[in-house]
Amino acid sequence: MREAWATSFLAFVAACGPTITDPPPVSTSPGTAGAVPLVNVFIGTAAADVPNPVPNGSGGSTNPAAALPFGMVQWGPDTPSATAGYVWSDSQIVGFSTTHLSGVGCPSARDFPIFPVSGQWDPSEDATDTFTHTAEIASPGFYEVTLGSGIKVDLTATQRTGFARFTFPHNLPGTVLLGASRAHEGTLVSSAEATLGPNNVVTAQRTISLFCATSTNYVVHLAAQFDRPFKDAGSYDVDGPVAGGAQSSGEGNGLYFDFDTSSDAVVQMKIGLSYVSDDDAVLNLNTESPGWDFDDVHQAAIASWNSALGSIQVEGGAADDQTAFYTALYHVLLQPAVASDVNGQFMGFDDQVHTATGYTRYQNYSGWDIYRSWVQLVAAIAPNQASDILRTLVEAGSECGAMPKWPIANCEASEMIGDPADAIIANGYAFGARGFDTQAALGLMVNAATDPTAACQGHVIRQGLTDDLNQQYCAIDAPAPPTAVVSTTVEYAVDDFAIAQFAAALGDTATHATFMQRAGWWNNTFDPNLTANGATGYLQPRYTANVSGSPAFDEGEVTSQDPGDLFGASGFVEGNATQYTFAIPHDVPGLITAVGGDAALVARLDPFFTQVNAGLELPYFYIGNEPGFNIPWEYDFAGAPYRTQAVVRQVLQQGFSTQPSGLPGNDDLGATSSWQVWAMLGMYPAIPATGGVVLGSPTFPKVTLTLANGASLVILGDNAAPSAPYVQSVTVNGVATTSTWLDWTTAAAGATIELTLGPAPNTTWGAGPNDRPPVSN
Repeated sequence: MREAWATSFLAFVAACGPTITDPPPVSTSPGTAGAVPLVNVFIGTAAADVPNPVPNGSGGSTNPAAALPFGMVQWGPDTPSATAGYVWSDSQIVGFSTTHLSGVGCPSARDFPIFPVSGQWDPSEDATDTFTHTAEIASPGFYEVTLGSGIKVDLTATQRTGFARFTFPHNLPGTVLLGASRAHEGTLVSSAEATLGPNNVVTAQRTISLFCATSTNYVVHLAAQFDRPFKDAGSYDVDGPVAGGAQSSGEGNGLYFDFDTSSDAVVQMKIGLSYVSDDDAVLNLNTESPGWDFDDVHQAAIASWNSALGSIQVEGGAADDQTAFYTALYHVLLQPAVASDVNGQFMGFDDQVHTATGYTRYQNYSGWDIYRSWVQLVAAIAPNQASDILRTLVEAGSECGAMPKWPIANCEASEMIGDPADAIIANGYAFGARGFDTQAALGLMVNAATDPTAACQGHVIRQGLTDDLNQQYCAIDAPAPPTAVVSTTVEYAVDDFAIAQFAAALGDTATHATFMQRAGWWNNTFDPNLTANGATGYLQPRYTANVSGSPAFDEGEVTSQDPGDLFGASGFVEGNATQYTFAIPHDVPGLITAVGGDAALVARLDPFFTQVNAGLELPYFYIGNEPGFNIPWEYDFAGAPYRTQAVVRQVLQQGFSTQPSGLPGNDDLGATSSWQVWAMLGMYPAIPATGGVVLGSPTFPKVTLTLANGASLVILGDNAAPSAPYVQSVTVNGVATTSTWLDWTTAAAGATIELTLGPAPNTTWGAGPNDRPPVSN
């Protein structure tokens, strides 16, 4: 149904801006200065070659939306078969949505799809158009495409607003559609409406009731304006099935705006978002984007990205390596998104409006993914933003009772396992993010780790905690076992280690001692007699303590995960027993002891890296998913750092590229890209909640990181080359060292680390017992 508004609505007043009579030139070039021209925003938009990946995890699930660093607005194209909005192999665009989550493995965001159509259009059918990549241009903060219909779409953004320029074919009418309620598969829009209000500002709201597989209830608001009058406008019913087989219905859930483009082909549109109210969406729009100069907004976006990406300066190396590096850094800085409006208002986890004073509120945390290496990187190069990100977690915990695991907007989605907020807080603190209430954070951490009922919005944080506390592991035959008992036991041990280290940093020795003991409970799932693949000793599920023996667990279960039971009976989540046996990042020395010593670990790791992106069912490394991120660096702990140097380079060369398929799996809000950045720097935060990095070998001859207070960490890779991954010698501030560990206090004060590289391994450098990373206690 299509319904026109009253005639009084059909003329825009002066507040909407002047009519444009000629299409002004559009600056699509990001220029040549800074890192922006080096970024390829299409990396990660195509499937990688990985057998049996996690669901929707064969590619990076990235998208080329126009956005600023941590932007609330991420305005870009949606294609038909996409999870995250855009798939390289698609040839149609079905909308230009104003929000996207980069790298997620389930449908999400994509709010308020906006679409230009030319000529006659049928409101009973989905609006689609064809496109080709030769008619597409994109860079950080900008997206452009010329559709098959001849309509040219240019998009750019500020932090909370977006700016579109639609150039229609001459002599054909032009229409802009705003679909307030078009739902995509897996995300249920339970209500939506759109209206034309005072001053000809269009407002719309969507209530989102489902994220991934979790019920949610958050509202997003939009305000929009055009720069010229429309000749007709009205509402239409957005038909078609949505999640669960429901039908969208009701007048006002979609709007159309018809323009006379016979002599004036260009229509400009600005939008503002808010998660608080329509009024705040209007305020964001008027404050951040008051004018109508598209190029000015685009140039400001370029400047913003060059500033953010410029925190790391790369010199030398191959052009493709520079593109890979800066694209990875770009992906790291896309999420989480700003949640507070320009007046500081945000919607809390108690469903009340609050005001952020002196800080910025954030939203959308892929907790299980980003604690491993993402938060350390952001804390190192953007400590102010990282502090606000941590402060948001702590204040969200105060609002809902516990720090959330996977917050989307102001809702706890409770996706994945473990209690990742502990590691996020402790990791960020260890790398310099200090601007949050540390005592409140520790209190929330300890409460969730000791109270089995601790919950956020009804979602219990540590499922199976009673079982874990009573017998020091999660049993597979418990009355209500948590998801993937072995993986959960390991994750709780990592979380407890993070609490212990954070408590020690705050001077709380009693809490440190208690949780360090708990951090060793992972070992209760290790069976020293279980044999497979020519090796002995694997993690496996266990029955409760009063039941003798262990569940039947043959070699097939050691080497593969039942693809029909991704999250349960095998005991593992998104991985198999071979992969998880090595995934003990907080206690590699304990793992070495468990498997029989240094030589035994090295002997087991070498065949494990025969493949580097093996998926879920093979007994090899899987870089496309987060649990294994730490494993290539474990040779440093076993006295064989030359193997870390070789394997990390192998993973970079075989698992990543600058093609659309260049990410090995879901980027998960920058998690996989953060591993790539650290690996190309030649170092990695291998011990959770500990300020320091283990060394590999840098990709580039010189890299300079600008850290807090302007200090610089300079990494020199003498003789760096694709065929020269091996460290021959190292100096730190001119002093020779054979240590494979760089303490972050040394780096943060400003340091120069110089590594001389070569094509042949130096098996003695870093191999001594005193050269290893520290043993945490």
